[in-house]
Amino acid sequence: NRLLNLSVYPLKIRASTPIPKGLAPKAGKRRAMAYLYPDEDARLLACQPIPIRERLMWGFLVREGCRVSEALGLRWEDLDLERGAVRLDKNKTDDPRAWALAPGVAAALAHFKGEPGALVFDPPADPLSLAEVLRARLLEAGVDRAELHTRNADRIALRVHDLRGSFVTVALANGRSESWVSDRTGHRSSQMLARYKRAARTAEELNLGDWTPLDVALGLVKPPPPRPSKKAAPKRAAPRAVGQRAGQRSAPGKNRTCDLGFRKALLYPTELRGRVAAEAVTSRAGAQGERISRAASALLADLSGLLRAPCGACAHEGPDGAGGAREDEGERGDAHSPHVCGAAGAGAVGERSAD
Repeated sequence: NRLLNLSVYPLKIRASTPIPKGLAPKAGKRRAMAYLYPDEDARLLACQPIPIRERLMWGFLVREGCRVSEALGLRWEDLDLERGAVRLDKNKTDDPRAWALAPGVAAALAHFKGEPGALVFDPPADPLSLAEVLRARLLEAGVDRAELHTRNADRIALRVHDLRGSFVTVALANGRSESWVSDRTGHRSSQMLARYKRAARTAEELNLGDWTPLDVALGLVKPPPPRPSKKAAPKRAAPRAVGQRAGQRSAPGKNRTCDLGFRKALLYPTELRGRVAAEAVTSRAGAQGERISRAASALLADLSGLLRAPCGACAHEGPDGAGGAREDEGERGDAHSPHVCGAAGAGAVGERSAD
C-alpha cells in the first residue's frame, strides 16, 4: 500500500491507488512524535557555525508550515517580497494555494533575493538524510532535549516533516484559526489538524510563546526595543439602574434574586415599584414642606423687623405730641436711643393681615 501511495505522490506514475481507502489493514500503534519549541528554534537559528542559508531554510519551514518538498522546489519568481506573499502552483495535492508570509520571513528572504528562475533554497546533497542533518544541527546549537533525539518502539526522533507539525502546534496554541493554518499547510480537513490539538493545548498551558521573527533570529536586524507596559486606566463605575443599590452588581429581575455583592435578599418587582413610588411621594412632600417653611420664616422675619422699628422710622406721635425721636434728654439720657413703637407695630400688623 505504501509503494502504491508513493507511485501517486511524489513519483506521480499513477493518478490514484487501486486500493480503496479503508480496505488496507490499519497500521500499528501510532508512535509519539516531538515538535520544536520556539526557544529551541531561536538557539538553532542563532548558531553562527551553521551556514546562514541552511538556517534560513529551517526558519522558513517552521514559520510557514509548507512541506519540505514544496520549500525545496520554491523559486524566487514564486515570491512577491514587496507585498510579502508566496504562491505554490505545484504541490502534493495539486491544489494551488497562496498566502501572506510572516513579516519577518519576507524581510529575511529579501536579504538573499536571487534571479527569478533560481531556487530559493540550496538543494541538500542527500535529501534522505536531511533529518539526521537537522538533529545534528540541533545538538550543535545546544538543543539536546531527549524527546527530539530518542528513537524506539514508542517514539520517533524529530524529522524535518515535524517542523511542519511544530508550525501547526504553535499556531493553534497562539490562537490561530484552522482555516488560517490550512491556507499555509494545505490540509483539506479538520480531522488532519486534530492530531495536533492536544499538543497545542499543552503548548498553551506551558506558555511557550511564538516564533521569533526570522530576520531577528538570524541576526539580520536588531531586535526592537521592548514596549513599555501600559497602565490600565481606572474603570469608572457605571450608573446604577432603578432599584439598584450601591455595591449591587445588577438590578433585581422578575423573580426574587440575591444581591451578588452582599448576598442579601432583594424585593420583588411589585414591592420595588411600591417602595420607589412611596419614596417619590415622600420626596415631593418634603420639598413642599421645605418651601412652606422658608415662606413662614421670611414672614416672621418681616414681622419682627416691623415690631422692632424705631420711632424715627414710623409716623406715630411721641408722648410730647411731636413726630420723631424724643428731645428730652433728661428722661432718656440719650436722644438717639431707640424704643419699640407698639402703636406703629400694631398698625403695620393690621395692614399686612388685611392684605
